[in-house]
Amino acid sequence: MSLKSTLQKKVDKFFHFAFCSKPTTKKYLFDDRSKGSSKLLLVLAGYKSAFWNDVFARVQKFVPDDFDICIISSGVNDPTLRKIAEKNNWSYLSCKRNNINLTQNTAISLFPKAETIVKMDEDIFLTKNSITNITQHFIQWKKDAEYEVGVVSPLINVNGYAYLRLLKKFDAVAAYEKQFGRPRYYGRFQPIEEDYRAAEFMWGAEHHLPTIDEMNKACLEDEGKYTVIPVRLSIGCFVMDRNYWKKMNGFPVHRLASDFARDEETVNQNATILSQAMLMDESTVVGHLGFGNQTPKMTEFYHSNPELFKLK
Repeated sequence: MSLKSTLQKKVDKFFHFAFCSKPTTKKYLFDDRSKGSSKLLLVLAGYKSAFWNDVFARVQKFVPDDFDICIISSGVNDPTLRKIAEKNNWSYLSCKRNNINLTQNTAISLFPKAETIVKMDEDIFLTKNSITNITQHFIQWKKDAEYEVGVVSPLINVNGYAYLRLLKKFDAVAAYEKQFGRPRYYGRFQPIEEDYRAAEFMWGAEHHLPTIDEMNKACLEDEGKYTVIPVRLSIGCFVMDRNYWKKMNGFPVHRLASDFARDEETVNQNATILSQAMLMDESTVVGHLGFGNQTPKMTEFYHSNPELFKLK
């Protein structure tokens, strides 16, 4: 190894130590009900209790029995979530420090037998066979696809890439464009992630689109099909494996920050740097209530339109 390379490694190590802390923590509460499964679902929750009844009813209904399920909370210990976990024989992890990356790393480390890992947020509404499909397809495409596969995501209705896939699938591009301008594959700072009316549209507010359950059923005809995601993926629901997490060196944990959205940056950056493709499962649809700026109005929409969210 050259002197220049040795010095560069030392410099990199110094800056990593200066700005980053250990990837996991021992300051946590863990209700361990693990079955020792090779498949793990992590539900990141603790701040949007208004949706928990419907979200967790769908988790209970649609996640296969061969999964370990763990609700994880960053910086909060919520008794309601602990009761939900206990009632369903799921695990619950609460990390004292409010750092999303730290919490996710710690959770993954506490389930050492889990090789296939699904993460979802607390405002994701699962549909029939959604978790089964994306995990089975992930494993299959890891073997058969033309790409080295890093992550697989279902079609998420409020999402900067998937929304346009759904608009095209259900012939709603023109109706969307009339209200919000030409839809493109993008995300941040655009209507699909900023305007609550765009989120309402994707939930079927004006009947241009079916419900998420109806869309999911219709997309079954695209079984086995995927597209490569060429833009930033918002990771409200996705599957990866332990090997990819290790290749990324876990999620980086900064000493002082909460690392909000940096897990997303890490997944997206490493997809390119490590040539690990992000694939969209074109046969599976789930719902996402909306992004931060949309949440207040979408919470009102949620309460006013329960038929769009409740488990049928």
